[in-house]
Amino acid sequence: MDCNEIRVVLKEIWDNVLEKESNIEVDFYDNGGDSFKITLMIAEIQNRLNAYVELADVFFDSNFESIVEYINNGIITETRNNLEKEIENGRNRYKSSINQKNMFILDKQYKNIGKTYNMPVICEIKGVIDIKKLENACGHVFENNNILRTNFSIKGEEIYQNVHDKVALPFEVKQIAIEDFTKNIKDNLKQYDLEKDILIRFILIDDVWKCKKYLFIDQHHIISDGVSVNILLKKIAEAYRNESIKCTQYDSFVNQQIEWYESEEANVCKKYWRNQFENWHSEFDFPKDGLRKGRKTFSGVRKEYHIDEQIICELNTMAKKYHTTLNTIMFTAFSILVYKYSLEEEFCIATTSSGREYRDINDMLGIFINSIPIKFKICDEYNYEYLIEETKQRLKEAYKYQKYSYSNVIEDLGLSGNIGRTPLFDIGFLFQNMENAQVRIDDNCYFDEYEYVGQGSRFEWMLEVNISSKRTRLVMEYNTDLYKQERMDHIIDSYKTLLKQIIASPDKKVEELNILTSRDKEIIYENIISSEMEINKTIIEQFYENLKNNKNSIAVHTSKGSFTYEEINIKSNYVAEYLIKNYSSEDVIGILLNRTEEIIIAYLGVLKAGCAFLPIDLNQPIEKINYMLSNSNAQIILSQQQIDLELSCKKIDIEELYCRKNVHIDIENLYRRVPEENLAYILYTSGSTGASKGVMIEYSALNNFILGMKDIMCDINTVLAITSVGFDISLLELIVSIIYGRTVVIVDEKERLNDKELYNIISKYNVDFIQITPSRLNLLISHEYNVFENIKKILIGGEMLIKEDIEKLGKLTHAKIYNMYGPTETTIWSTYKEIGLDSEITAGKPIVNTSIFVLDKRGRMLPHGVAGQLYIGGKGLARGYVNNKTETDNKFVLINSNSLINDVLGNTQILYATGDLAKFNEFGELIILGRMDNQVKLNGHRIELDDIRKCIMSYNEIENAVVLCCNDSDGSKYLVCYYISPKEISPKVWHGFLTKSLPRSIIPTHYIRVNEFPTNNSGKIDYKKLKEIKYTENQVEIEEFSELQQKIKQIWSKLLGIDEIGLNDNFYEIGGNSLKAIRLLAEFERENIISDNIDVFTYNTIYKISIFLEGEIIL
Repeated sequence: MDCNEIRVVLKEIWDNVLEKESNIEVDFYDNGGDSFKITLMIAEIQNRLNAYVELADVFFDSNFESIVEYINNGIITETRNNLEKEIENGRNRYKSSINQKNMFILDKQYKNIGKTYNMPVICEIKGVIDIKKLENACGHVFENNNILRTNFSIKGEEIYQNVHDKVALPFEVKQIAIEDFTKNIKDNLKQYDLEKDILIRFILIDDVWKCKKYLFIDQHHIISDGVSVNILLKKIAEAYRNESIKCTQYDSFVNQQIEWYESEEANVCKKYWRNQFENWHSEFDFPKDGLRKGRKTFSGVRKEYHIDEQIICELNTMAKKYHTTLNTIMFTAFSILVYKYSLEEEFCIATTSSGREYRDINDMLGIFINSIPIKFKICDEYNYEYLIEETKQRLKEAYKYQKYSYSNVIEDLGLSGNIGRTPLFDIGFLFQNMENAQVRIDDNCYFDEYEYVGQGSRFEWMLEVNISSKRTRLVMEYNTDLYKQERMDHIIDSYKTLLKQIIASPDKKVEELNILTSRDKEIIYENIISSEMEINKTIIEQFYENLKNNKNSIAVHTSKGSFTYEEINIKSNYVAEYLIKNYSSEDVIGILLNRTEEIIIAYLGVLKAGCAFLPIDLNQPIEKINYMLSNSNAQIILSQQQIDLELSCKKIDIEELYCRKNVHIDIENLYRRVPEENLAYILYTSGSTGASKGVMIEYSALNNFILGMKDIMCDINTVLAITSVGFDISLLELIVSIIYGRTVVIVDEKERLNDKELYNIISKYNVDFIQITPSRLNLLISHEYNVFENIKKILIGGEMLIKEDIEKLGKLTHAKIYNMYGPTETTIWSTYKEIGLDSEITAGKPIVNTSIFVLDKRGRMLPHGVAGQLYIGGKGLARGYVNNKTETDNKFVLINSNSLINDVLGNTQILYATGDLAKFNEFGELIILGRMDNQVKLNGHRIELDDIRKCIMSYNEIENAVVLCCNDSDGSKYLVCYYISPKEISPKVWHGFLTKSLPRSIIPTHYIRVNEFPTNNSGKIDYKKLKEIKYTENQVEIEEFSELQQKIKQIWSKLLGIDEIGLNDNFYEIGGNSLKAIRLLAEFERENIISDNIDVFTYNTIYKISIFLEGEIIL
């Protein structure tokens, strides 16, 4: 056949497929073609011209003459097998297709799959319909298409289709309002048993209230796909008109598929996919709202979103400009969106192909669709135009090898045993340009465009672009266990924002494309940036003003006695007089004192003198004390006579200063006024990652913090000072409380660590305000004395606060509870939130004159809900680190790459890089996720230790828990759980409990019960000391098999064909696969050793199965 003859036939094919007179001067898409019609065209080319044309070629080059050339090069010289040949003529059992096998295994593998793979559709019947005639038409199609009368069975290593000849048509008429029917759509779906049920049903919905009728079709995905739904409606319409219906049976396709998988072409495809993914180790993790469980879940919904048709029109124009498809244009934009949200440069997204590349299957019913994993590599330097070409080539390659099924790819890669998530991808992008057009029934009526009303989610989330003759829709299908609707709404808004930018500037680099929505900007401007307030009085001016009204009020209670405000004022004046006379402003004054009123006297004296104080905890090693004195260039150290240490600078007994009789001081106004930019104090961090760093805080920063605590300090009278002076939050207790005129109760070292003593002190002095770390909170909660009973306000901070902490505390007190957050470098607390028993635990919003930002690694603003590094700016910022310019420059950074930040901060562009991973919720509240340097990668996956801890804390006998990542002697990493509980919990019970909620790869290896967690001077858990606690080896090493285990081993040996099997050998690692796992369940049932709710896919060793069956795992 020459090219002219090919042109004539191809023109007829175009006219047929497009259902109109085509124009061969423009390409197939410009004639109204789409991806579905391209597959129809290719099938017609095979039928009429006996030529094989690659979908990948035509998909991206649909010019008429190009297709003529493809046809000319693809003429088939040998005769292909007849697809209509049945495998076993005259029999009603046939082998299943690969898709059907995969679907069957999926159904057996996940007991929680429910109705997720039902494919329910509703289409309105416009016009006058004869219901009986419609029922007969459905019956005719039902009787003439085997796939509609099929269910499945397993025999040996094969899954079979069972076609039933005599089956009643599952058709009924319901008189019900369509709103009521769809509102309860989940209840109206059938829970299909793939081995017993006929897997389709028809319901004619007669909405007499609206005088409308609808056809509802509920079928299982194992016998259908999206294209088949269209074909089914057309067949029903043809039968209604009494037209002849072509019914090529699905089992004939299966035969061809089996033959194809034995071909060289299949082997080439196999090699391609193996090369693509055999070394694929991307630990891609999209931001989530929920915790991924040990087993994949399918709870989900679909939500539809509008998109402006003008955007689609302009994107179509772009597609023509770049000689590609709208699918490629929108898929490329989607990949950029995923990159922007996840911050991962390499990831994989699933798309689909119709799977209809063979002859004579255009009108065939059945499941053909195939998932195709598409790899993406994106970096900031690429521009969108470049990525269009990259996506085009990746899609072209993938479509070229699409015949090879996704399930086979997974099997070849050895990933079929992964039940926690879908291997290779979690996210899908589906472009539906199918025009679910009206289907004419007869001259009086037609099926209107159908609506898919499925329940559940097959992906963690998937974006479907649905383009039809009526409208364009964006449909989000997402797993409700992992995502909230608010996040999905936000992702859609981000996608639309991105599309608009791409239309305006397709040459922009990825780093220049912004996905911040109007809501994100509202959060930044209205919620994240705190109100600005002027500070009109200095710290000491405020102290003197309050002093006028409370001279005789008690300022401090200590073990030595009680002291009025007038007493501490006079004594601090003596200290200030000495310092003013002998030292300059900004000179550093060390303070090394026992926990008495003299700490407050010293602080006030230094502040009145305009100097800077250096608090030193007596429990610090002498070497560290002298390091701090030397590093800070401390001039003197205020101490007490009884403290006898070899210090590296001059020591002054504070009592000698305020006991001088020969010094006359104006007790009302003693005060050396200094600029607010002067140094107020230096506080050394713990130095957990190296040498301690001295943080320099100025008067303006401390004064701003005092202002920021105004609301918290109201409505209270007595503050308990329990915190070590080496921890900056102690300044709230010892300075802020005094400035606001409250009474401070300072407990000594012995009292700090004794819950009974604390209880007595709190009761004695009517303490109504306390500030503690979560670690200290759990210690106090666990003791018999309720120290919180009469407290009005409780501030908790310094560590991660979890829901269980609040629930326990809520049973002990009616106090207002605040979650506090702030690094030393931004002056004590920077944000806070009052936490209720039912509220989300967040770090809240910033205090006055404070700015907080979540930025990516390039300093760009991230959308709310996306994690990045937390940066803090504003008046609370430290000057930097003492004598450490390098570290100061590293942590106090000038952000100049983000115009939005510059707009917000104006000339103040220095931000402190906290090193904390954080995100904002939809209300603009800050959520702290942990330290960035504590992010753990284990077995190639990035994990959050706090997520594991939350699961452990949900065990009903756990009081507190910590999970740490430790290193073996060979450098390998493993997880250890340290827990506090009334009794020891065995490792096998832990494993059984956690397997329900966590992926196997992140379940701790060891479990160590402790009486309490070691804490440092700041009241935080001391993780170094915790790691020093030795554990007893928990690995199960049982040489002899029990009777039950021996029986299980025999079944495994028979099934896998091996004799040497250990108790802890993983089924999937010694020859097992999904199909064999299903057979294993059947064998267990035959041997009467199975519980109804056992999950062999989770309990995948003989040991795990046996302890489950013996009832030793708590579920």
